Amino acid sequence: MKYLMVGGNFDDADGRPSGFINKLFSAMKTVNNEGTLINGGNFSVLFSTLTSTVEQTDVLFWFANVPNDKEKLVEGIKIKYPKIILVTSKRNNNEYNWLEVISRALKVKANLIVNFERDVEGTIISTVLDPLGNQFCATATVEKLALILLTRTGQLTKYTRNSSKSIDPQPLEVPNKEEFFALARKYGDRFHDLVHVHDTTRFLGNVSFRCESGFPSFRGDKDIIYVTRRNVDKRNISREGFVATKLMGEAVGYYGEIKPSVDTPIQLRLYRHFKDINYMIHSHVYIAGAPFTKSVIPCGAIEEFHEIVDLIEAYDHAPKSTFFINLRGHGSLIMSPDISPMRAIFIARPIPENVA
Repeated sequence: MKYLMVGGNFDDADGRPSGFINKLFSAMKTVNNEGTLINGGNFSVLFSTLTSTVEQTDVLFWFANVPNDKEKLVEGIKIKYPKIILVTSKRNNNEYNWLEVISRALKVKANLIVNFERDVEGTIISTVLDPLGNQFCATATVEKLALILLTRTGQLTKYTRNSSKSIDPQPLEVPNKEEFFALARKYGDRFHDLVHVHDTTRFLGNVSFRCESGFPSFRGDKDIIYVTRRNVDKRNISREGFVATKLMGEAVGYYGEIKPSVDTPIQLRLYRHFKDINYMIHSHVYIAGAPFTKSVIPCGAIEEFHEIVDLIEAYDHAPKSTFFINLRGHGSLIMSPDISPMRAIFIARPIPENVA
């Protein structure tokens, strides 16, 4: 795994290196020596260096301090390089709460964020979080921070993701499943009460249902799954909030120009695997009393599908069951042949949630 660490101060002169970043990079090199360090310097040089370096990098650790009047390079990294694993940081002098730190990670689409904060004795405590509020460590030692960062980013580089593409510019008509939409709106209100991040549309999960024959005036294709579009508020969900999707080999195909939820690849596979399931509700909160998957898997990674199947098979559910599942470090999933059994007691996930 090749990684680039950018830290220190950057300005129009020579900038200033960070002693902490030097220590952290040295500790990381003892674990993985395929790293490159840029520690302080001229901002224009940094700009040109990134352009030539990032394409050859698997993981970018962005801990740079850039003046406010300069372009915020970090905000464009995932736009230009969507496959790179991005780790950013927040220097926190007791002015930001955990939800605000997580919102920072979401804003720049970071895979991890390190919160640097001094304790009452003046020691720097480094807390590693992901955008779902999972805490992988809170440590005062540079060596442990280095190990955790390399371990988790190494895991993130190995997760499998599938592409998505529009297969027809014309969207399909969405069946009016008002009973299901009403349940989704009800649960959307509940999820909103339990999740208190700034951008709740990213944290309210998604809902989906299988295309069934018998609906008038739309294509009755059993392979079609209607999934809520990306980042839509489920509290007001209606037919307009859904996108028609289907598996095209390993890729996700969707009708129209609006992309479906990032969890669509997992749910399409679950519909294909469990032939009797017609409805799903996914949230970023937990279900009281439901079993948990084993691993902390990021949204959209195909490995989550396998963990869900393994968990259900371990519980030996009867055919045509309604399944209630907690996704460790992620949220929950209800799958059912019918709408009426999809009743659950939801509870908030702790933020941060210690998954170490």
